[in-house]
Amino acid sequence: MKHKEVEERIVGNFQRDEHMMILVFAQWCVNHDLDPASIYGEAYPNQTRNPALQQAIELTVPKNESEEIPDETLLGVLSLFGNEDLAFVVTQEIKKRKQ
Repeated sequence: MKHKEVEERIVGNFQRDEHMMILVFAQWCVNHDLDPASIYGEAYPNQTRNPALQQAIELTVPKNESEEIPDETLLGVLSLFGNEDLAFVVTQEIKKRKQ
């Protein structure tokens, strides 16, 4: 396999995984009666129009049809992709819920 093909495959895998992370985030929000776009906007106010987030929101299911997504799982996935600002906002929402 040529270097360029390997590079393209790595980038493709990362993008696919990133889309999965966004879907997990969006579904977690739905499961907790939160608006994913609003939560994302709190973390990244300059990125209010995120096509990947919009696509993920369209792919979510009602919370009664979804598997539970543990808070720790979401935070771990966000951290893995360097979304520390979003993880901070999610942590704040978790704290509100537990109060």
